Amino acid sequence: MWVHARANRGWRWSGILAATAALTVVACQDGKAPTGEHEFSRGRMAARGARTQEAEATIEVFAPENGDHVGQNGVGWFIDLAVEFETGDVASTGFTGSQLTGPGVHNNAAPLPGNDGLGADDKFSGLIVLVSTNSAGAGGCQNLADLFNITGPTNITEDEVEIWDTWIIEGPYTGAHTPSIMWVAEADDLNGDGIFNDAPDVVTDSNGDGRCNEADLKAVGLASGVAEKRFFIN
Repeated sequence: MWVHARANRGWRWSGILAATAALTVVACQDGKAPTGEHEFSRGRMAARGARTQEAEATIEVFAPENGDHVGQNGVGWFIDLAVEFETGDVASTGFTGSQLTGPGVHNNAAPLPGNDGLGADDKFSGLIVLVSTNSAGAGGCQNLADLFNITGPTNITEDEVEIWDTWIIEGPYTGAHTPSIMWVAEADDLNGDGIFNDAPDVVTDSNGDGRCNEADLKAVGLASGVAEKRFFIN
């Protein structure tokens, strides 16, 4: 059972901030304003983990939460999440090694190298993260998982593996002064090799409505439910 709470995460935020203090801030172009309806409230989801009855993975998003107002001028906010797998086999989760990465000179740099870019993450290649107001790459259909800075296991037992993943947004390509929606999911083992490593670089707009959302993620084929967060980017 997920028992994480905002009040008990101070130790984690302090560690993240210390580990990433040296990351270079990269100037990016302003993101485009979102389209479609966006409704916001301070209500929290009663069941915060996203899964289905048949799911083999559970998504937990710690930040942002519904109704949060994040960042300053589009930058400096966090996406912080965890994926829990119903297996003790780390290799089957698609996780290939911890990373501490970022833009510029921090990309693929020691001691915990990892790629920093668009698309599926080279270290955790089943994760899909969409942000409705993203302007980089394929916009709202672009998988942003490879931009995550810190990835690593926080729990490994005989029947469970938990991977935590964090991204400090260092450029306003996800928009500024605008409402936004994020969707997070874990791709299913689409090629049948026994590993959850089949996240697409770009999600297909399966219903042709000009945007990507939960319906398009489900069309990909998922090992989890879809976690959705609605928030405002300052």
